[in-house]
Amino acid sequence: MGDLERAVAFWQRALTTVANPAADLLQEKSAIDVLSLETQPCDKERSAMPHPRYSSAEIVQRGQVLYDQQIRAHVEASHPGKFLVLDIETGDYEIDVDDVAALQRAKARHPDAAFYILRVGTPTAYRLGGQRLGIRP
Repeated sequence: MGDLERAVAFWQRALTTVANPAADLLQEKSAIDVLSLETQPCDKERSAMPHPRYSSAEIVQRGQVLYDQQIRAHVEASHPGKFLVLDIETGDYEIDVDDVAALQRAKARHPDAAFYILRVGTPTAYRLGGQRLGIRP
């Protein structure tokens, strides 16, 4: 299994408790089909709502407000580009250059929490698609 397949498999499992602006897109079958990967059937009950207590929109809204009001000033200068996994109920967070490592530590502390993932100092945690190429003459 290549890096891309491992990443997709991980995020399919993680989307049951994690939300970010790209989470809803990754749940859509068409987004997975674009990657040309074989996937396991989606559990309809779990994919309808990423967390039993919060919708994706609520997780994003609460996570962004917590980050902006309580965390941003403490982490932006010292952790640019790192992933931050934020428990939207407690305000606890984990920071790491590896998103999977940060999420695993956060889940170990709060297994049933709703998490919001972001990349410190950037508008999005992930980018879908290829990199921009220079213009050829």
